[in-house]
Amino acid sequence: MRLSVSGEPRHTPDWTSSDSILTISIYDLKYRAETLLSVVNTKNETQFSNVSTMFSSFSSFSNPFRLPRFLSSGSSAAVAVDPVEVHDVEIQHDKRARTLKHLLRLNHVNNSILYHDLEFDNHMPHILGSAYLFNAEPEHLNDIYNEESKELEPWKDSPGEVSTYDWRDYLGDRRYQRAYVDFFEDELVLNGYDWRKVLVTYLFKGKEPLINNLISG
Repeated sequence: MRLSVSGEPRHTPDWTSSDSILTISIYDLKYRAETLLSVVNTKNETQFSNVSTMFSSFSSFSNPFRLPRFLSSGSSAAVAVDPVEVHDVEIQHDKRARTLKHLLRLNHVNNSILYHDLEFDNHMPHILGSAYLFNAEPEHLNDIYNEESKELEPWKDSPGEVSTYDWRDYLGDRRYQRAYVDFFEDELVLNGYDWRKVLVTYLFKGKEPLINNLISG
């Protein structure tokens, strides 16, 4: 399969033929986006079910970087993506990796995700991770943490706890950020630290899976 992108309108490609050349133009992408949005916004349950079916392919984590099947031309077709290096600091023993692991945990324990009247996001993991990938030395990583943490805020207790019976009741209420962290940490323990299982359960399953928020606002 060959993927080409252009600014000129093209004929509608044959999405069912595995031998076809997949040609996506800017106009094609715009058309598909508008079509998807019109389906999402409709109240027809059958069409909504079709959208859920299209996104069900995300529940397979064997290759999380594969395009969803509704963008491919057949059940066995996939866009080849070269693997990237995985930096698993949990098992690496060099000083840089151990420093990054320590600082990430320190941030997770000490600093809240949202701060400044729950308006700003804690970007410490992104900054530390980027510096690590650019070969920052341990001393530099420590300096970054010490400087960035000056404006962050410690965790504050939530108004209450979150349980499996009411975890949906507080979605969107930023005051419950600490309660949700505790809740999902407990879920990881109960599921043997199988984060994929926890993710599938809360992101893809149920009457109103949270994955819907990625396409419906």
